[in-house]
Amino acid sequence: MLATALLCASLQWRDDLQPRTYASPSGEWELFVDPSDRSGAGPSRCRASRSRVEVWSADLPFTFQWAVINDRGVSAGYGFTGGLPEYEPNGEFIAAIVSPGGEVVFEERIELEVGDQRFVHDPPEPSVRGILLQPDLDHLVLRLDDDSWWSYDLLEGALRSKARVAEGIEGIEEGAWSLAAHAVPGTPLIISQWYARDDARFVLLDPDFQSVWSLVLSGDYAEVDGEDPFYEVRDAGGAILDR
Repeated sequence: MLATALLCASLQWRDDLQPRTYASPSGEWELFVDPSDRSGAGPSRCRASRSRVEVWSADLPFTFQWAVINDRGVSAGYGFTGGLPEYEPNGEFIAAIVSPGGEVVFEERIELEVGDQRFVHDPPEPSVRGILLQPDLDHLVLRLDDDSWWSYDLLEGALRSKARVAEGIEGIEEGAWSLAAHAVPGTPLIISQWYARDDARFVLLDPDFQSVWSLVLSGDYAEVDGEDPFYEVRDAGGAILDR
């Protein structure tokens, strides 16, 4: 069973931000995030509990749009100081790590920029496509819309790397982009799905995002009788089952 902390594609396009509880892989830890503004701008009231007993509660100076919490009680995620952006840059992108005691131990802030002008209504960048926790490594991985992958070490409270993962996958089509990525339980590996020119490609990645195995299904998403299966798979967050 691929029980992962993946939150699927197109994360940046969603309804107003609601209070949300995130659970660790084992379910022992939980993080509750209560936004002060429905756009996700400004501070938030957060609470972490272990075995349903509160460990800490605090007002954080930002609001997680999406977050994870590991089985050590370390929380991490990303947000936007000006709230969820639509078409115009507004404020900063934030990636942050919070200790098991509720202390913000890492913050990365990046001024938002105009998105790719080749596409209509492309959101400002950085724009996050997916977020996942690697429980066996205690790493947070953000997949961006430009297909760079940003990795953070939750125990060290630090940025590990920013990589163009597709560039390191042998034989991948130019313009391929990731549909999904899941941590493989009990291993340091990530199983990812890529799309290019009607082909489906599944790639197993090591902790440095290097390919250790791949499978190409040529023409798997080719149009049949006027129906394009790609969009159904994309809207479902990919074809990798998490249960």
